[in-house]
Amino acid sequence: MDVLVDAGPARPGPYFRRVPWRWGDLAIALTPLVLLRLAPDWTYRVVAPGPRAWLVVSLLQLGWMFGFPVWVARRRLGEWPGPPRPGRAAIDGLLAILAAPVCFVLMGLLFDFLRRSIGDAMIPGQVFEPIVNSQDPVDRWAMIGMAVIVGPIAEETMYRGLVYGTLRQRMPAIVAMVIQAAAFALGHSFGPAGMASVMVAGLILGVFYTWRRSLLASIVLHSAVNAMGMAAIASGVMAEPIGPRLGVFGEPADGGCRITRVMAGEAGDAAGLKVGDVVTAIDGHPVADIAEMAAIIRGKNFGDRASIDLRRDGQAHRVEAEFRPCRE
Repeated sequence: MDVLVDAGPARPGPYFRRVPWRWGDLAIALTPLVLLRLAPDWTYRVVAPGPRAWLVVSLLQLGWMFGFPVWVARRRLGEWPGPPRPGRAAIDGLLAILAAPVCFVLMGLLFDFLRRSIGDAMIPGQVFEPIVNSQDPVDRWAMIGMAVIVGPIAEETMYRGLVYGTLRQRMPAIVAMVIQAAAFALGHSFGPAGMASVMVAGLILGVFYTWRRSLLASIVLHSAVNAMGMAAIASGVMAEPIGPRLGVFGEPADGGCRITRVMAGEAGDAAGLKVGDVVTAIDGHPVADIAEMAAIIRGKNFGDRASIDLRRDGQAHRVEAEFRPCRE
């Protein structure tokens, strides 16, 4: 039997705080997420092959993050979460909207400071650039929907509901708060500076959830921060002409950058890049991550070509990408 260190106040607490979470719940909840981070090649090749693999995998991941905690909570409590009181929900929503700019600015300041201090070349916006700039409107709207609606609901249910709930029942609240924020940061494929800023967001979301005693409050705050991020990316795209891009996602790998996603119809797709390819050089310049690849591509003009050296299934290959305008 699990012994609860922090039983909480006598009055009824938030739905997920009343669940008698077990360590096994935490292990089962996080295992698929850890495997996805450790083996993205297998995931995109086997689980969701195809031009919209990123969308399928994202929906499966978010579905798990929402569905498993709710399923466990329903079994333990014998009831579904009830609707919030309208007056309380309105206050929580208003406070969340007011807190969002503060959270966004703090994340940005920390990111800029760390990026200058440690030389982190990965900008979070670069992770979403291939989708935001995709020729396919389905990709763009799917990304916006997941970032502003589906993602906040699923991630708050997992990290503040299950992860923080499990830890808070067994250790001091401040320790549980830090650990859940770290887990939240590790779930994002950013560089060190980006992950540190996400950890700050995780701390703010955890404090907000604890203060308002409502998962709805942290969901609205999370959604508002993500909406500001999407708006910043979109305004940056609209402020400047859209330049050449490969339209791929990647992560550092031994001796290069491993491609984890290829956007349909983009230059990388036309050149024959595939998930799992390890790009080692572009135009003879070695690359180690997606930021270095993007830096080289940004020096191109429409109509230019790029020679891409890569490893595929242990064999060396060279392909050529041609950059054509995506918008007339």
